Amino acid sequence: MSIASMEAISDKTIAVNIESDLDLKNAADLQKNVNQTIDEGKINVIINLENVRYIDSSGLTAIANIKEKSNEKNGDALIVCSNSSIRKIFDITGLDEYIKIFDAQENAVKAFEK
Repeated sequence: MSIASMEAISDKTIAVNIESDLDLKNAADLQKNVNQTIDEGKINVIINLENVRYIDSSGLTAIANIKEKSNEKNGDALIVCSNSSIRKIFDITGLDEYIKIFDAQENAVKAFEK
């Protein structure tokens, strides 16, 4: 069972809407599915964490690896998250320095349009 739905935003951009917690049980599957989508040409990825209430180190690793894969294909990965608890995890780990975080998906989409 997939924990995420994917929505095409443009020819090269996809939004990945994560619909549950992101942890050891599902992080590897998420990374595999998104990496396959990147290989198919959707090199810009918006990772929407609005429905995530818990994320562990395997979830953070999956997100970092998705960004790395996207960057290898000359794309980028961005995060959408308004939950202060989840955002704090990115701040504590320093991942907020590596991947841009937006409060709303519309703002992430606009960042790719520039």
